[in-house]
Amino acid sequence: MLEELVGENPYIEIGEKGPLASLEDSYKPRDRSLSTLVDNLVIDLTSCIKLVVEKAIPRSRTCEFSKLWWNKELLKKRQKMAKLGRLREQQPTRSSRLEAYKEAKNQYFHVIREAKTSCWNDFLEKAQGKEIFTTLKYTKERTLRIIPGLQYSKDGTTRLVESFKDQCKAFITTLFPKPPATRFIEWKDYIIDKNGNGQN
Repeated sequence: MLEELVGENPYIEIGEKGPLASLEDSYKPRDRSLSTLVDNLVIDLTSCIKLVVEKAIPRSRTCEFSKLWWNKELLKKRQKMAKLGRLREQQPTRSSRLEAYKEAKNQYFHVIREAKTSCWNDFLEKAQGKEIFTTLKYTKERTLRIIPGLQYSKDGTTRLVESFKDQCKAFITTLFPKPPATRFIEWKDYIIDKNGNGQN
């Protein structure tokens, strides 16, 4: 029965040393119901599959610099660009090597841009639940607060402003105050004497 389930998988041994060694005897019909036998068999097979996965599949080594969009095509493009860059440095006067390097560099950065866009679109299509907030975190504008809260006087009162819009108003109000009011000049009574001086 177990041999039929396992098939010709080279990673699972059935015998005295394999992980399924004692399963054949333990699942011979006794006083158990069929559903209990199937449940126990599923649990044991699951643990065997996990064991095989841990031994056969290498773990990916991720670090803080790992990129989800990186792939083997990008690796080949980067290697080609680096090789052409070294050849260009050996003979910097040859324009053909410079052109080849520039072309490889442009292709490399173009493929990076496409890979990033594709990765981002895939993430957005599959985002569910709380991943929406992750999307917001990635797209939220990150600005460093350079200007601290400002204090200024307006209409005889001192005010403290925090937001950028209010700080702009504070600068305009302080740096460009309204000109003082003057009385209106009545030009109809204005007289100019012989010397060119005016008087009311």
